[in-house]
Amino acid sequence: MDYQDGRRNANYYFLTLDADSFNESLQKKYIDKLADMGWMKLEQNDATEIFFCKNGARTLIAIGDKTMNGKKTSSIIMVYTAQTIKDCQQAERTKN
Repeated sequence: MDYQDGRRNANYYFLTLDADSFNESLQKKYIDKLADMGWMKLEQNDATEIFFCKNGARTLIAIGDKTMNGKKTSSIIMVYTAQTIKDCQQAERTKN
């Protein structure tokens, strides 16, 4: 999803982790915790990107998606914009 049009009135949170430390077991714990906290899993683009929504905020867990200083990194990204609110409301209607 492209959130470019909502940048003026948006909240973003980016966390970059060493991909070696964010292993499959830890990834599963994060996914389970988000689900326990009421985050709705929207989609999974193969094993590397998992999207969630809650109250209009959208979260992406990306595994080994980038390289920084020669090391693979993983990311947890949360975005809250007018577009994510719209997307999450649409996803909730589709799921129900």
